[in-house]
Amino acid sequence: MNPSRKITLRDIAKVAGVSHVTVSLALRNHPSIPEKTRNRVKKIAKEMEYQPDAMLAALNAYRRRNNEVHFHAVLAWIHSFSDRNAMHGVSGPSLYYKGAHERALELGYGLEEFWTLEPGMTSKRLGEVLKSRRIQGILLPPVQRVQTSKVRPTIDLPWEWFSVVAFGFSHQQNFHIVANTQYRTARNMVRKLHSLGYKRIGFFSWMDIIARTDMNFSAGYWAECNWLRLRPMMLQNIRPEDASDDYDAAFISWIRKAKPDAVIGFDGRIASLLKNNGIQVPQDIAVAVLDRDPNHPEIAGMDQNPIQMGRVAVDQLVGLIQRNERGIPEFPLSTYVESIWRDGPSVPGKR
Repeated sequence: MNPSRKITLRDIAKVAGVSHVTVSLALRNHPSIPEKTRNRVKKIAKEMEYQPDAMLAALNAYRRRNNEVHFHAVLAWIHSFSDRNAMHGVSGPSLYYKGAHERALELGYGLEEFWTLEPGMTSKRLGEVLKSRRIQGILLPPVQRVQTSKVRPTIDLPWEWFSVVAFGFSHQQNFHIVANTQYRTARNMVRKLHSLGYKRIGFFSWMDIIARTDMNFSAGYWAECNWLRLRPMMLQNIRPEDASDDYDAAFISWIRKAKPDAVIGFDGRIASLLKNNGIQVPQDIAVAVLDRDPNHPEIAGMDQNPIQMGRVAVDQLVGLIQRNERGIPEFPLSTYVESIWRDGPSVPGKR
């Protein structure tokens, strides 16, 4: 064989004693090819120093994108919210779903919801339903906040059957994930408030949220305060099981004692809580949120681009399916989407 000539699939097929189609499928880990054959073909390809043609691969991808898209498969959206429709009332997950649904249709996939708390539904039953439907890909939105910080719901499925992408850090298993750049989001939030003239910037959060976000937000807040030489003021020791009137009282007591001129939280409820206790927003204190709800433009904060996160998650999942990468990965990958600051009357800026 001419050493200057590029090795082709047919060259490998001749040495392996199989067709060039089998070689192509084996190199893409297609399940129709026995594992033993796949490994043998890969070994031969490596010994022959085979390199895929990047230009040809790009051309094929271009052709696929420009061909008419036909519906050919279903992706599963599996959630464990307390109510079947509760997820669609939560800004983040509902917008993840919107973006994922849009992108799935563009790529020729359907997106179907499965509720793990469906009466009579078990993990075994759900796995059988997914397999019988020939569903290969699963998207997992964040788990809903639970009543105790010591218990986190899990979904026990035969993961080796499926390609999986999860949103955020709330699942116990180490799946590939798509998440907001939470650490940078908190840092950018503090930097923005500081640039608007605020010097006493407080940070409030449930311990549950701190744990579910891998401490990224609180770490980013602390880091930027230190970088800007601001004194960190944090209230994050309230646990979900303590949710009661004491929670409201503890928050208001902290505000009156610490006297921040701006406070960072996770949702706009703290603005209402402040107003109900005679603390005016923004006259007495500015309020900004780390996950801004587009339905409440009066509250300034960070837009985490949840629709884009849903689209990115589908792109990642389809790639896993096409490469036949199944199960919980040995080396899970994380893909991050940046936030954007959105102005609002709750943060007018100081002179």
